[in-house]
Amino acid sequence: IKSADQVFISHCHIDHFGAAFLHARQRSLIKSDSNANYYVPSESFSDFVLAKKSMEKLDENELPMNIIPVDASSTICLSNGMSVKPFPTKHRVPSLGYEICKTVKVLKEEYRCLSKDQRKKQFQAMTKEEIQDCYQKEEVVDFVYTGDCLFQSVVDYLSKCSFPI
Repeated sequence: IKSADQVFISHCHIDHFGAAFLHARQRSLIKSDSNANYYVPSESFSDFVLAKKSMEKLDENELPMNIIPVDASSTICLSNGMSVKPFPTKHRVPSLGYEICKTVKVLKEEYRCLSKDQRKKQFQAMTKEEIQDCYQKEEVVDFVYTGDCLFQSVVDYLSKCSFPI
């Protein structure tokens, strides 16, 4: 966990954000090359920064953290074609869920309906470039995290999904 460079916080209750400070401290002790990014709901950003300052005062050390406010309109691009899309959740305090997506290469629709043998025969007659043109990139949801929000948040999320459940 110390190696995690991206940390997504659903809401600012101690059981959801308290370990972020320990995480930052542990990374500093192993002399990590870069600060991790800590994404927090924008409505809680100033409180999170204040909590960080309090921890630094108690610990008498700086906590190396990139604290980034996010809201439901944000998209965070990660490496390897991955992205994170926050979405609103219902909780007693401002909160977000996170949809982790990846970009995958899939056959275009006109090739999906062909049998494996039909595709093989068609592809054998094509150049490498022509075969590459038979594919397109699509973003797919890989994982969804809601924190300990009200169940209505899950129902709301699922009602807006464009993928089959």
